[in-house]
Amino acid sequence: MKSKSKKPDERHTEEISLDQVRDLLYSALQEQNKQFWVREVYASYLIYTDDSTGKHFKRPWSILDGEVQLGDEVTEVEKAWIEARAAQAESENDETFSTLIRMDKAQDIEGTIWEVTIVEPGFTKNGWYHSENVLRDAAALFEGTDVNLYELPDGATHLSGDLFDAKSLLIKNKAGVLNRVRFVAGEGLKGVITFIDSAKWIGKNLLEGMRKGQAIYGLSYDSIVRAVKDTIQGRNVYRAVKFLAVDSLDIVSRPAAGGRFIRAVASIPAPKTKEDIMDKKTLWNMIQEKRPDLLKDKDIDAVSDEEIMAIAQMAMEPKAKEEPGGKKPGADPPSGDTPQDGFVTKDDLKILQCGMALDRRLGATDLGLPEKAVAQLRKRFEGKIFTTDELDGAIGEIKDLFAGMSADPPGGTVPAGGRVRVGIDTLEKVQIACDRMFGITKEQIEALAKMETTEGEQYFPDLRAAMDADYNAIPRMRGIRELYEYLTGDHDVSGRFNRSAAGDGLRAGMDINSATFTYLLGNTLGRRLVSGYREMDYKTGLLISVKKNVKDFRSQEAVLVGGLPDIADVDPEAADYVEITAVTDEENTYTVGQKGNLLTITRKLIVNNDISIIDRIIKNLTRAAARTHGKYVWNMVIDNDNCTDGTAIFTNPHGNLGATGLSHATALVAYLALGSMTEKDSSQYLGLLDDDDVIVNLVVPFNGLFSTSKQIEEEEFYYSTNDLTDKVPNTLKGKVKAHRLSILNGDANDWYMFLPPNVIDIAEMGYLNGREDPELFVADSPQSEQVFVADKIRYKIRHEYAGALIDYRGAYKAVVT
Repeated sequence: MKSKSKKPDERHTEEISLDQVRDLLYSALQEQNKQFWVREVYASYLIYTDDSTGKHFKRPWSILDGEVQLGDEVTEVEKAWIEARAAQAESENDETFSTLIRMDKAQDIEGTIWEVTIVEPGFTKNGWYHSENVLRDAAALFEGTDVNLYELPDGATHLSGDLFDAKSLLIKNKAGVLNRVRFVAGEGLKGVITFIDSAKWIGKNLLEGMRKGQAIYGLSYDSIVRAVKDTIQGRNVYRAVKFLAVDSLDIVSRPAAGGRFIRAVASIPAPKTKEDIMDKKTLWNMIQEKRPDLLKDKDIDAVSDEEIMAIAQMAMEPKAKEEPGGKKPGADPPSGDTPQDGFVTKDDLKILQCGMALDRRLGATDLGLPEKAVAQLRKRFEGKIFTTDELDGAIGEIKDLFAGMSADPPGGTVPAGGRVRVGIDTLEKVQIACDRMFGITKEQIEALAKMETTEGEQYFPDLRAAMDADYNAIPRMRGIRELYEYLTGDHDVSGRFNRSAAGDGLRAGMDINSATFTYLLGNTLGRRLVSGYREMDYKTGLLISVKKNVKDFRSQEAVLVGGLPDIADVDPEAADYVEITAVTDEENTYTVGQKGNLLTITRKLIVNNDISIIDRIIKNLTRAAARTHGKYVWNMVIDNDNCTDGTAIFTNPHGNLGATGLSHATALVAYLALGSMTEKDSSQYLGLLDDDDVIVNLVVPFNGLFSTSKQIEEEEFYYSTNDLTDKVPNTLKGKVKAHRLSILNGDANDWYMFLPPNVIDIAEMGYLNGREDPELFVADSPQSEQVFVADKIRYKIRHEYAGALIDYRGAYKAVVT
């Protein structure tokens, strides 16, 4: 049976947005059964839930001329379909969140082993953007990846979409293995490719090409990536959010993301699996214990990774014993697995490697198992040789066991009484219910999810669940006490955590502990704080030209670079070109400072269910943070701080200091002064107001001068005398934008005029780690099995920034007595 749903104004699929597609599919399902709800939409199928049974189903769909066609094939799926998605290869043109993308670096003097760059951060040639944070998190996924070479008629490239599923069968196309993957700041993902024997010719070709200065091959990978459409630096791109799985690394002729072969290095057998990767320090300690003679006169910091691997292999061989006459015959390792004096057996090394793999796997932050289960796994595998599949299988068995114990009932619920459909876990639903309780909207969540530091890192990387969920369908909590009781099981608000009485879906132990309420509430309050902070405008954007990502608390420099003289006339037949005058610069220094306070939520507030009090406290905290930052920025000009030339920004020698009240005539004086500024060193007119499209900002106190500033902005003419007879055209109409600002109320008659900060540098602000907004986090963690510390939960607000003035040429002030 096929259902159809059509909106009259939608005739072609390319005119329909993704949200509209979802609406059409929802309408089509509702026509069949009002209990059907859309959970997820993919390029060729959808997942929906039958609320009457709590079961989930997969069903194909298509849209033709705006009409939805639901396929006849309906397959029941389990909750695990979310995890299975990571193995799915979707179309390159799919606009959903998980997409197959193809990108593109090798080691060996013989050309067998190559150091490579896999992918560089930033923009790619095929419309993608990768932040450093995303690449850093993806390094482990690339470890042990197959390297393939497909030589098709148009050169080395990826397989076409119709052959993609046949990749695993084309074993003759395997050229090598990628190992030792690591992230290098500013350069991207790097690794080592070892070519198999049948593909050594590729390395030789690369060496020959490099000798001739030619880049014969590049690298590109096939990977399933969670991505969103975004606009970065004015470019419409797909921004990678998270790598979900890596299929292969392919040798190509035209790499898209900077994948390239760097250099051939000494031929050392590369590790083949993730558990074979050992860090340098561990290998050093192992060799020191078994064969200290191999490390004589060597320094760990001076030894390369390749050299330490070679020494480790030597340590696996028996130490040669001197015979009479000084001979040192080679000694073969004894047979069997029994360790001998002076060397370590391969089994010893393998056990150590497996132990390291066990530590990494069980220490993963996303493992999702309680401590007792992790301890049981460690006891089962510690001191033994095992494969990755064996360990992952055991982890999967325990996860399945706990999933069965903690599964939500059909149509899973939250304590507010409404029905929440399955698709995200219970704790994520409660987080959304808490967000909604404090009035955080879906639109605000979407805005927060897009927020990035100046380095492209996400402010709130934990918002994926809220983005994926049907946000408004999850009922909000009715009060802070209800949230507390549901998460802690402490119905008397005694401060003790009672796991057995916690809400449905939270009792398995892996989702919740005594600190869950504290951190979950802190997440919501932090989002509430940043949303409110962004909405409060103290007009600092009128001054800040440069926002710098500062990494530490050392002194920073705001720099003004001088200008150059006119380009000289030259007659090449009579004289050589001459060097242009050297550029000079001026510097102003600042050091990032810390601002912060503690915010206490008391047990009394929770007992009294005073959510309105908490909400008002956060509003006031938001206002305080925004006002403090605004005053810091504006005080630089109010207090007439020095700029890069070492003198106050507003001075008579600078030609930007007036002393008369605001009027049409004095505003014109300021405007002409800014338009007549000359460049540092060259003394040439900057001509910053020659462009009629440049609008200057006229800034006045809130409690005075605003009506005059609006008249200057809007009036066609004004009168020079009070008898209304001397009519004068207002030449500033359309060239001035009036702003009023309460921060300036201390001097009610002073006024300012600024060029736009994107036209000329005025002020620089530095933010620690690129975080322009304040942070809110737990100040002191709850004790074991206790929710409160002395009947209090304390949060800390922290904001770290500083700045300095750069150039006086974009600013004018009138100090009126």
